[in-house]
Amino acid sequence: MELGDIWVKIANNLRLSQQEQEFLRLEGRNTQMRNTFVAGLSDGSSHIKAASIQADTAEFTYPPYGTAVKVQATQTVVPLGSNVSWSTVLYNDLNMYNASVSATDITIPITGKYYFKVWGSWDANATGVRLAQVIIYGYGTTMEYDQRVAQTSGATSIGFDGEVSLLAGMPVRIRLSQNSGGNLNCFVTFSMRLVKKYDTEIYQT
Repeated sequence: MELGDIWVKIANNLRLSQQEQEFLRLEGRNTQMRNTFVAGLSDGSSHIKAASIQADTAEFTYPPYGTAVKVQATQTVVPLGSNVSWSTVLYNDLNMYNASVSATDITIPITGKYYFKVWGSWDANATGVRLAQVIIYGYGTTMEYDQRVAQTSGATSIGFDGEVSLLAGMPVRIRLSQNSGGNLNCFVTFSMRLVKKYDTEIYQT
C-alpha cells in the first residue's frame, strides 16, 4: 500500500477502506515521531547537531517552480469532441511533454500534487455550448471541466484552474467539445506545475 495512492483517493473524494484509514493514521503518527526526532538534532538555529542523518518523509513542499510545462494550440474541434494536439511549447522544465511520444499527452513525472490552468477562446459562433475537460487518459477520470453557452456575438472564452494529486506516469489531456453544428476552432493554453511531492525518501550522509 502506497501513501500516494491514498492521497489520490482523498483528492477524488473516494471512500477509504478500514485498512487504508489505519495505514493513514499510522503514517501520521510516524511523521510526528520523525519531526520530534529531527527537532532533537537541531541546536535551535539552522545547524544540525548530528554529523550525518538519514530520514524519510511522506510529503514535503517541492522547490518552488514557475510553470513546469506550458503548451498552446489552435485545435479544430469536431462536434463529438477532440483531444488537443499541442503545437507550441513555451515551457517544459520537467520534460512533461514529448511530442515524439504523444502529441496530446502531458505525462506526470513525479507522484505529487499539481496545480493546473486551462484557458481557451473559441471562434465566433452563436450556436450551442462549449466544453473543456482536463482528463487522465486511460483512467476514465475527469479532473476538472468548464462549460459555457456560446456568446451571441464574438468569441466564447472558457477557463478554469485547480489542484489535483496524481501518480507518476499518468497521462493528462485536454479534451474540447462543442455542438455548433460543424467543426469549430479553439485557441487553448494549458499549464501545469508540481506543488508537493509525495512518498519521497531523503538520504544525507
